[in-house]
Amino acid sequence: MGEALERMKRKRRTIRSSTTKLLTRMEEEVSEEQPDCEKLREMLSVLSTKEEQLVDLDRGIEYETPTDELEAEIASTQDYQDRIITWKTRTKRRIERSRESVSARVSDTSRDSVRSHNQQTVKLPKLVIEKYSGEISQWQEFWSQYETAIHENDALCKKEKFTDLKSYLTGAAARTVAGL
Repeated sequence: MGEALERMKRKRRTIRSSTTKLLTRMEEEVSEEQPDCEKLREMLSVLSTKEEQLVDLDRGIEYETPTDELEAEIASTQDYQDRIITWKTRTKRRIERSRESVSARVSDTSRDSVRSHNQQTVKLPKLVIEKYSGEISQWQEFWSQYETAIHENDALCKKEKFTDLKSYLTGAAARTVAGL
């Protein structure tokens, strides 16, 4: 086994260990009755960064791995990627359920108030903000949605708004703000 391959595997082992600890913390927070969604968003951001690092290392390791060991290497890589994807999905789903729960409570309170003054109500469709990857042609549409739903929402503090912004970014856009 070459020295470069050994170094990449050691680095990957260290990042995987750190990622496993993060996944354990995410699992604990997701299982809470009322999870801290801001903390979950932060963990998702960290997990995405770790995932990118692992993908890069996995490519290098696969390139350097002898053919007879390649199948086992790819199986190991895929198992770990599956675990990351599973927890990203579960965490996002839990954040969304928490958001819907809060929205439902706020909506119920608002609806009761409105009904006491006016019996007619209008059911509005749920606002969905599309993710932004950094493609300049999609910026205006993304910003219009985000600005209306979150940026101009006085009920949210700046930190919540920024955390929400980061949760809607992917690809190059997410990498640009990852360290902030």
